[in-house]
Formats: sequence, structure tokens, C-alpha cells
Amino acid sequence: MKTMKMLALVVMMATCGKVAQAQNHQDDAYPVHREIVKTNSSYHIEILKRDGKDVFCLLDAEKKKLPNRGITGNVTIKYADKTSANAALKATGDDGLYAETDKKTEVISWTVTLMVNGKELTATFVHHHH
Repeated sequence: MKTMKMLALVVMMATCGKVAQAQNHQDDAYPVHREIVKTNSSYHIEILKRDGKDVFCLLDAEKKKLPNRGITGNVTIKYADKTSANAALKATGDDGLYAETDKKTEVISWTVTLMVNGKELTATFVHHHH
């Protein structure tokens, strides 16, 4: 009987952990590229796919999304055809920034620079082929 109770407890704890983990990714903002780059002790920059766009989000030290108000920046995109483009970032939603580009060539990397409270933050994301 004790073994059954222990087994039930283990199953319940595992299930609760999976539910809590799923709640952390409740919208389409799960990072497609699964990269978070720590830029300093106060901020992180995340790249994710949202509405078909590559979107950058600023996260605090606990990796919680911060509002995009007052954040400016640009991105340099390197493409598979060995060309690159520079673009200013535009706000999308309450927490994202993206660059409008017409190019449809596969992206190799993004180097994003954000200005946050007078500080310049830079992070490079490299596209990993799956």
C-alpha cells in the first residue's frame, strides 16, 4: 500500500511539473531557435518566431519579458547567399521588436543591438539547421 501511495505521489508531482512548465509557454512566444543570449547581469535577449517574423524580446535577469516601450535598436542580418542587411527594429505587440525585410533567402545569423535606459546591449544569434 505504501508503494502505491508513493507511486501515485511521484506521478502527481511529475504531472504538476509538466503543467507548470507548459504554463510558462502559453502563447506563440516559445523561442523557435531556443536561444537566449545573456548580454550582461541585468538583461537577456531572446529571439523567437511570432506571426511569421523573427522577433526579439528583452528579458530581465529572471528571464521575464519586459515591455518594448522606450527600447530602440537595429539588427544586422546575414543571409545564406553571403549578403547582409541592416534594419531598424520596430515594436510588435507589447514586448517584441522586429525588422521588416523583403529578402526571402535563408538567414545565417542576426546581430541585434538594443538601447535600453541609455545602455547598449548586443547579442548575436546563429541559425542552427534542424
